[in-house]
Amino acid sequence: MKTPNCPSWCRTEHLEGETEPLSHYGPHWPPLPGDSDFSVDVAAMQTGDDVVVFLSSEHKEYLTPLEARSVARALGAAATWVDNHHGV
Repeated sequence: MKTPNCPSWCRTEHLEGETEPLSHYGPHWPPLPGDSDFSVDVAAMQTGDDVVVFLSSEHKEYLTPLEARSVARALGAAATWVDNHHGV
């Protein structure tokens, strides 16, 4: 459900009746594939007045070069999206 304060790009399913949500989520780059000890979610979100890149990860202490490149690509895409949509 969109609220009156949602930016045009908001994809968050807000609770019914919620008029002042704490955050809005935009595009989401799906969890990046890896072995059983590696999962990364990257999204764009608005919190307060700031549009930022959201990163959530569950991984082992070290990343393989392939895993590191996957994370880097997703973070780069999210950062570009935020740059292009800040204030929209």
